[in-house]
Amino acid sequence: MGKIISGISVYLGLEDYPLSKTLDYLKEAKNLGITTVFTSLHMPEAKIDDDWQEFLKAIDELNLKLIIDISRPVFSPAVLPKNIYALRLDWGFTDEEIVKLTHELPCLIELNASTIDEERMTRLVGMGIKMEKVRVSFNFYPKPYTGMTIEDVARCTSCFHGYGISVLAYVPSHHGKRPPLYLGLPTVERHRQIPLEIAVTELAIVGIDEIVFGDAFASKEELLRLGSFDPSVINIPISLKEGITSEELEILRTLHRSRKDQSRYMIRSSITRGKIIKPKAPTAINTLDVTIDNERYLRYQGEVGIMLEPLPSNPAVNVVGTVKKEAEYIVKYLKPGSCFRFTWEE
Repeated sequence: MGKIISGISVYLGLEDYPLSKTLDYLKEAKNLGITTVFTSLHMPEAKIDDDWQEFLKAIDELNLKLIIDISRPVFSPAVLPKNIYALRLDWGFTDEEIVKLTHELPCLIELNASTIDEERMTRLVGMGIKMEKVRVSFNFYPKPYTGMTIEDVARCTSCFHGYGISVLAYVPSHHGKRPPLYLGLPTVERHRQIPLEIAVTELAIVGIDEIVFGDAFASKEELLRLGSFDPSVINIPISLKEGITSEELEILRTLHRSRKDQSRYMIRSSITRGKIIKPKAPTAINTLDVTIDNERYLRYQGEVGIMLEPLPSNPAVNVVGTVKKEAEYIVKYLKPGSCFRFTWEE
């Protein structure tokens, strides 16, 4: 899993976002590791003209990559700034126009991953689209219960990666939300309600290359969390069982790696094999339970498991925790050979 590119969204010409605050937000985001900025030129309620040139100057000075979202009715190549990184074609463009733009414009052309399917992608390739100029991004969804599932995002992302295309998705801010609904701007519906780190981790695990806050303004803490996110080590939040021992806690605090020869029943880490663990009274082993093998498993004692399916109680297995329900998709999509650590409230 490569480094995730992180970004923010800004919205010019809206009462909630005076230019001075937008410019301060750009500077803060840049200082906290953000590299990409998304904005839209087809919001009917926005009055953009007054702020546009000063905004573009700030993008240049901060060396940020600018993505501009546009629809066919308001598109004109003549008004595109020189410092645009990618032009996102939201809706209304024909296949012929898309192919032509990849050959004529110096910037990247960003297609709408939420609406373009594999059949259309194949057709565009056959028409001669310049693939090195193409990237895709999913929509975000202001209206609750209209967002995508993580399963669909995973499936679409895998398809686009088959064409060598970079994929972007959005997460909401839990601090500042965009008008007029103020209900968050996620790509994945469930991300509207769950902690930011879990949402970001889910997107990273299913292969998203670039993650952008759909809302503005995200808080400093949120910007820092996204800008510093490290996909090379996956955090898995758990709840600890009562009576956990210091030896078991030591094992849980270890950096783990899932075995590449993963079974259908569990994610397994052998990093701590050989640690002495005393047995406890056996209990039911449920999906998402975290287990440590005890001395009754002989040479396997100390091994850690995360259950993908329920198993019968086993006197050689201590159940020491449970993955939080909100993080179940992290476990579902964790790839064999991944590094991970457990996190919990002390």
